[in-house]
Amino acid sequence: MSGGEPRVSVVVIVFNDARRIADAVHSALDQGEAVGEVLVVDDASTDATPAILARLAENHPRIRVITREVNSGGCGTPRNEGIAAARERYVTLLDSDDVLPPDAARTLLDAATAHRADVVAGVAVRRELPAGPDTPWQRELYPADGAAPLLLPDGIGERPAFLRDTLSAGKLYDRSFLERSGVRFAEGDVHYEDFLFTALVYAARPRLVAIAEPVYHWHVRRAAGRQSISLRRDEIRNWRDRVDAHAETVRVLEKAGEPELAAAAGTKFLDYDLRMYVRELGTRTSATAPSGGGSPGSTWAASTPRCSPPPSRPDAGSRR
Repeated sequence: MSGGEPRVSVVVIVFNDARRIADAVHSALDQGEAVGEVLVVDDASTDATPAILARLAENHPRIRVITREVNSGGCGTPRNEGIAAARERYVTLLDSDDVLPPDAARTLLDAATAHRADVVAGVAVRRELPAGPDTPWQRELYPADGAAPLLLPDGIGERPAFLRDTLSAGKLYDRSFLERSGVRFAEGDVHYEDFLFTALVYAARPRLVAIAEPVYHWHVRRAAGRQSISLRRDEIRNWRDRVDAHAETVRVLEKAGEPELAAAAGTKFLDYDLRMYVRELGTRTSATAPSGGGSPGSTWAASTPRCSPPPSRPDAGSRR
């Protein structure tokens, strides 16, 4: 850990994303002195990513690269390794196809130190590429523009609607809080890993501060050859994974002695997630159905989306 005032470790995960990883890393470096290090975990990339990271690390002493020899199949394992290796007091997360907006780290850090927060949550902006629009994620949960931060000193019990914010990114975590609370991502080939991680965070009743400022740009590329996980709602596995993640969320909250939050999580599933998949049915056409006489279940289940796919799938897409 660096001496003096607290700083931030930015943990970036990447797999076969040579086209975009430099933009993500530079967005973290451009945060200035608030960022003490940029820790990049390469989940066994087979494209030009390792060479790009080597050049970046050679030119920027704040960059450290951890290279995994075997692909994990998901986001959780590389994120856990990055958090465990971090040296600064605070940590924030970044995916290789997203970026941090200017001053995001300083804004989060100032809120954390001013309010002695375990967790600071800022606004994540879904940016549809290439031409927009920009949509703030769950904006109604956060203070209005220009308003004072919202302090929840005993967790989200008085604001259970916060369960709708299931993103692990766009937040700053005190590493000591994560360690003493046992908060980790699920390891291996697990999708919707953010659901369980944020459930563990909320179950630990952190001193949480919500701020109005945008702190994360979540890039959505609907024209990509392989969609991110949250956009693959025509795949049976996607539905199973989301249901499993929600069931685990409820179990975590019940085990933590938070029955009201567990009930709120169940309500959130019915009001939001289930409706989202039902709406998707109206967009399906005969062109979506599998050819060759196979059932939709057998064909779609065989398409197994991964957060960071194994080397046998070098063309697969990105994380969420």
